[in-house]
Amino acid sequence: VLYVVDPRTGGLDFLYSSRVDQDTLSLAMHEDYRPLDVFNKLYASQPEQNTITRSQFIPDREFTTNAFYEDILGPCQIWHTLGDIPLRDPSAVVIAGFHRSQRQRSFDKEAFDLYRLLSPHIKGSVRLWRRLTALEADRQNASEAVDRLALGVIFIDAAGRVTQMNEAARLLTMEGDGLDVDRFGRIH
Repeated sequence: VLYVVDPRTGGLDFLYSSRVDQDTLSLAMHEDYRPLDVFNKLYASQPEQNTITRSQFIPDREFTTNAFYEDILGPCQIWHTLGDIPLRDPSAVVIAGFHRSQRQRSFDKEAFDLYRLLSPHIKGSVRLWRRLTALEADRQNASEAVDRLALGVIFIDAAGRVTQMNEAARLLTMEGDGLDVDRFGRIH
């Protein structure tokens, strides 16, 4: 599982979960469950890259008497967990880990050792994802700003192919009055 918690609102954004279907994820993200989510409480006080299991902090009895377990985790057969926080900053807490059902064995020393080897790579991937997400947001904002200009703006690559144009430039090329983009995407 890989998910992000907004520390300001407690909102969840699941990036990936192999055991939980999309409808259940939507239910889990509902605000009624935020105060009940035992994993958010569990990881809220943990430092980055401190590998832990659910059973180290939440006894089985307390875990099973929680509505979040009864409605979300139990039906998805999530019992044993092993994970950490690869990233914590003011805007997000990223939680990564693995789940097993109650029928499977709990995570042992070998699993801990393997996870500790993987953890720096998970952290690097999460940081890269966050950076790419920020760059895409910046690109989108810049694109929207350029699109609002009354002046036609066309971006081209080194080969002279159009990579992006704003609405004003699109209208100019559609007029057929001397400015054109050929079938190879080059401006003429």
